[in-house]
Amino acid sequence: ITIEKTVLQQNYSYYELQGEYVLPGTRDRNLIDEGGGLFKRLMSGHRVGSVISSMGRWRMKLEVRRAEVAEMLPLARLLSRSMDPAVHSRSKDFFLESLQSVGVYSESLQQLLEKMRGLHAPSNDVVLEDLTLPGLSEFKGHWHGSLDASGGGNGDTLAEFDFHGEDWEWGDYKTQRIVAVGAYSNDDGMHLEKIFIQKDNATIHADGTLLGPKTNLHFAVLNFPVSLVPTVFQIFESTATDVVHSLRQLLTPIRGILHMEGDLRGSLAKPECDVQVRLLDGAIGGIDLGRAELVASLTSSSRFLFNSKLEPITQSGHVLIQGSIPVAFVQNNTSQEDVESDKSRTNWVPDWVKEKNRGVTDDVVDKKVSRDKNEDGWNTQLAESLKGLNWQILDVGEVRIDADIKDGGMTLVTALSPHANWLHGNADVMLEVGQRHS
Repeated sequence: ITIEKTVLQQNYSYYELQGEYVLPGTRDRNLIDEGGGLFKRLMSGHRVGSVISSMGRWRMKLEVRRAEVAEMLPLARLLSRSMDPAVHSRSKDFFLESLQSVGVYSESLQQLLEKMRGLHAPSNDVVLEDLTLPGLSEFKGHWHGSLDASGGGNGDTLAEFDFHGEDWEWGDYKTQRIVAVGAYSNDDGMHLEKIFIQKDNATIHADGTLLGPKTNLHFAVLNFPVSLVPTVFQIFESTATDVVHSLRQLLTPIRGILHMEGDLRGSLAKPECDVQVRLLDGAIGGIDLGRAELVASLTSSSRFLFNSKLEPITQSGHVLIQGSIPVAFVQNNTSQEDVESDKSRTNWVPDWVKEKNRGVTDDVVDKKVSRDKNEDGWNTQLAESLKGLNWQILDVGEVRIDADIKDGGMTLVTALSPHANWLHGNADVMLEVGQRHS
């Protein structure tokens, strides 16, 4: 069955689809019969991809010359129903009624968020402005791209995609560019050649492999205002209002421009991650920072290691906090090989940690956006700051956190307390927290 060309055109959108479907042969039909029928195979826990593959070979190509985001929402509803003209005439009313039935529209969403905040907010909470997400009817923007996919015949499902969005708006939230280029394989997972999102000077980058047997993803968040972090979390986790509210409270006294880069590895069952974070032009509770850095690692033995350093700009001193915390996953079997692999990390030396005299105005955007660095070069990023933990001698369930506050670092501690104010003087505070599980 071949579809030479199918065109769907709207006022500002143009879609063109080509496809082919080859009915399953005798061998494929025998496999289906032996499986006891399609529905039975699905209900018995067979992977959806393998069931679809056994039904016959197929391929399709979608070309989108231009598209308007606002036209996609009623279009999706329309395509899921019959093409009866009566359905077309009722689609707009049905679409709006469906949004209202779940409370997803501009007028009611703010009231819903306010009500949920009121149920869970303690009386002594910091008063925060309401975080209002626009209604879906305010979603606007342009995009174009292509999708080329094939599969079936008990073979691998493959897809290549090339997506480009421009001038997306959702109420007051705007992005200038969105790019997603990559490929998907049912066996190997998602390979991202490029993920790029831009809002003014803030950008998000990602490339690598995920959703497969092994993850190897590099990511970077550059020139990102701290105040936008709760908003981004709210967009992707719209139901987690308690978490968003707590996150906003935590970040309220903090301002600055976030620069973060890291690598995500391992698998979904046992992820690993290395990340380094800098806060430029930062301040905590009105105290300007001369330096704010964090280096952290989630290891193969399911431990979260971190080392952070804060320095005020007006007084000499610092706040150092480092720790090693066990992280429990659903299936967490720490092998001796994983532990030995983690111990080898103590030989790493991070280039960015050694650059102590380098100004915070460095051009971070051009520093590490592309992955032209080799694997060995990136593997030297998390080093002496983690080596001082001596965490390799800790028991499996043991927790250790060390803090060192020196002189002017007290201004940062008291900046978070409404009942204390550090004027001047010397200070040398050492704190060690530990917990061991039997």
